[in-house]
Amino acid sequence: MSLRFSTSFLSAMAVVSGIAITAPALAADFVAPPGSGRTQPRSEVGTLTCDISPAIGVIIGSQQDVDCVFSPVHGRGPVERYTGNITKIGVDVGFINGGTIAWAVWAPTVRPEGALKGRYVGASANAAIGIGAGTNILTGGSWKTISLQPISLQGQKGLNAAVGLSKLKLNYAG
Repeated sequence: MSLRFSTSFLSAMAVVSGIAITAPALAADFVAPPGSGRTQPRSEVGTLTCDISPAIGVIIGSQQDVDCVFSPVHGRGPVERYTGNITKIGVDVGFINGGTIAWAVWAPTVRPEGALKGRYVGASANAAIGIGAGTNILTGGSWKTISLQPISLQGQKGLNAAVGLSKLKLNYAG
């Protein structure tokens, strides 16, 4: 587990629980280890919007299917479809009727079609009583060089509370 991921996860957990975070812990979020994918030129290359299937949290986690569309910025390339699933590991209790989440996709400026396929990991927090919201900050994908930054809160309906680690697996569907 990298220092960056560890402190990001702890930071997210602290924010959710209301614990104050010190400056050194936050500073580690902005430092990438040598040789990481962050040394390549990166920019916002588009938006990934995913419809999320219903799920039931079983205390230690849940899994939901996703159907996603990647739209490149300024029409630079074709729209791409992805399928997959998002797994949450941690405290997850209740049920969700499904929802939608959108991420800004940050990646190397040159990327082949289907480059978002792969596995992502990051911190997540969700809450719903009737209508609720959640967020997932994820890194991974092809060559572990892609970052998914939430641009809207995850919209969902149900009765649920979850905090922990999220894993997203995307398969290129054309």
